[in-house]
Amino acid sequence: MGIAMKNGRPPKKASNEGGIPTHMRIHLRQDLTIDRQSFRQMLENTYFFMAQLDGCDCLFGLLLETDGALLRAVATDGRRLVFSAIRMSSPVRRNERVTVPHKAVLVLRRLLDDEEDLRMSLGTNNVRVRSGGRYSFGSIDARFPDYNRAVPTSVSSVLTADRMHLRQLLRSAARLCSVTWRNADVQTVQCRLSAGRIGCL
Repeated sequence: MGIAMKNGRPPKKASNEGGIPTHMRIHLRQDLTIDRQSFRQMLENTYFFMAQLDGCDCLFGLLLETDGALLRAVATDGRRLVFSAIRMSSPVRRNERVTVPHKAVLVLRRLLDDEEDLRMSLGTNNVRVRSGGRYSFGSIDARFPDYNRAVPTSVSSVLTADRMHLRQLLRSAARLCSVTWRNADVQTVQCRLSAGRIGCL
């Protein structure tokens, strides 16, 4: 592989007539109007599941997907998965999906301080947000995995638990996973369900 350089600098990418590099061209397909508070809550529910240390390129971002009048956010690091959906003011003409990079998601969280509805445009390679100014984020050029295959379609049992009690139980289980007991590393915890009880071993 060879790289041509001129005056000690690598060559710039080709530009269009407006002087914008071709990799920055924006191809927008869908305009969305979203309630700002709902979108903020959706990001808070999902962004921390994005891969940060290892994984394929598509996992280092947040999938935004339109489905009729729903906007869905999906994040996974390959071992755990979370998705959340909010309802938009009107259904879209066609469904779109784009993977927003990790750093762009962090910037989006900082843009959600105003009270007005958020205007967002999705494209084949870009996301544009209008919030005081116009912000454009390039998408990840990799196919996000089919998360529907990891979500159960039929559930035979539903668990209802007190939030605070369940949180304390999970914290205790997490401590068990991080200690050494009788010179053996404890890496897994078994949870048992019975009538009116849930316990971890």
